[in-house]
Amino acid sequence: MKVRDHNELFQEQEYLEQFERKKEFENCPSAEEVQRIAEWTKTEEYRELNFKRQNIKI
Repeated sequence: MKVRDHNELFQEQEYLEQFERKKEFENCPSAEEVQRIAEWTKTEEYRELNFKRQNIKI
């Protein structure tokens, strides 16, 4: 049995195709929504909301 390195495995065409097909079954946000949220996390509004949290449970 050959154990493949993850760096090589995740670049193989079979894995890339499978990864893209996963999106059909998941509730993924659009690329635009991801970008919008990423930009929002850089705002003062986000910073205030993030730092005023008191209880974080893991």
